[in-house]
Amino acid sequence: MSMMPLCHFAIKHSESGMEREHFSPAGGLRVFLHWKGEAEEQYQTYIKGTPCAEEICIDIAQKIGITPTCFSLFALYDPEANLWFPPNYVFYVDSDIKVTLHFRMRYYFRNWHGTNDKEPAIYRSIPRSADSEDRSYRSEQGNAILDKSSFSYLFEQGKYDFVNDIASLKDLHTEQEIHQFKNESLGMAVLHLCHLALKKGISLEEVAEKTSFKECIPRSFCQQIQQNNYLTKFRMKNVFKKFLQRFQQHTLSTGKLTEQDLMHKYLATLENLAPRFGTELFAAVSLETVLDGEKVPLYINGGHMHLENYSSSHGSRPVTHEVWVTGVNGIQWRPIP
Repeated sequence: MSMMPLCHFAIKHSESGMEREHFSPAGGLRVFLHWKGEAEEQYQTYIKGTPCAEEICIDIAQKIGITPTCFSLFALYDPEANLWFPPNYVFYVDSDIKVTLHFRMRYYFRNWHGTNDKEPAIYRSIPRSADSEDRSYRSEQGNAILDKSSFSYLFEQGKYDFVNDIASLKDLHTEQEIHQFKNESLGMAVLHLCHLALKKGISLEEVAEKTSFKECIPRSFCQQIQQNNYLTKFRMKNVFKKFLQRFQQHTLSTGKLTEQDLMHKYLATLENLAPRFGTELFAAVSLETVLDGEKVPLYINGGHMHLENYSSSHGSRPVTHEVWVTGVNGIQWRPIP
């Protein structure tokens, strides 16, 4: 597939006839970006053509500075239908449709940052170099999974997921779990605000005046805070403000923390706080396993059949298995008790 040209106005691809503009109030296919890099808009809008999902992903990736080695980590996602689009899915776009999708990193490998000693660090494989001075190290460690722009994009995507309850207070039951979750969520808010402070070159206190810590914690936690009485909310806000002042004085002002340090810490903490981060969970009404090399027809939830013959009536059947997909462990499943 040829790479798609980029410019500041509408573009047209010779194969798909795809036209793109930064904003189209009339309609079309809009793609939300968690991180826009140097782009002017938070959305990329496609108003005409028949692009496939891969073409759109490559177009966006090039626009925000993601390198070709990381193109395959990203995909288009429909948050309303909870649906990922395969690379060869063709969109028939015109000004009459109004669809909004998300451009997201789909394929995620835990501990890609190598900061968790309890899990194996994940690196990108690189060819052995005959003239390398340290071949043994390069062979074992490899290259980083993410480039700079992919790292920045993942950080913003992680913040979005965290605030939108990928780890929810509603899923916890014991007082100890709830207490720990609240403390770690406030710690994540500190990392969030510290990153903003370093990025903007201002103090934590200045950041906190414009961005409330409640904008940096899970929605379920924020809703619970809102239910507290005024005195409790005031006391909590005051305690958090004093903590930020101490953190600014004893940590951030020393210059020992960088934006990248905070981003690594945020994502590493998110992995532990929200085990579902970067994973996909599917409910199956039946599950069949096959031997290596055995070929079977296309599997649709509820039986072997072609997609066009799939009926929504299967949705009424009871779920028998959960299928869990992760970058490190691949496909796993378990029966529902």
